[in-house]
Amino acid sequence: MKENRRFDRFLLDIEIEHHKKDDKKKLSRTKSKNLSKGGICITTDDGPLEKGEIYVLSFTLPGQSRQIIVEGKVAWNKKYTSINYELFDNGIQFINISNKQLEMIEEFRLGSVFET
Repeated sequence: MKENRRFDRFLLDIEIEHHKKDDKKKLSRTKSKNLSKGGICITTDDGPLEKGEIYVLSFTLPGQSRQIIVEGKVAWNKKYTSINYELFDNGIQFINISNKQLEMIEEFRLGSVFET
């Protein structure tokens, strides 16, 4: 299957805080899997995020001091299961990201390993 991605992804394992845009009280923490200038993949263990929903994500890239806070729309989910656990990858497309935040991602990307 051919992928039609606009941006290269790179592996990234950092903590991500997220909540639905309209529900600031339910803050969750999880880990990222990969990142691009167009979006991020995060893994959840308490069920998939709701496709089409807008989430607010907060994270700090390694080696940077400024936190990135961005809105993203859930584009897809993928379930992984084993005997002991059930995990969900969630692809989130950035929808409100500033030029400064894009520069921070690009600066970090220059020193990262691309996912194949």
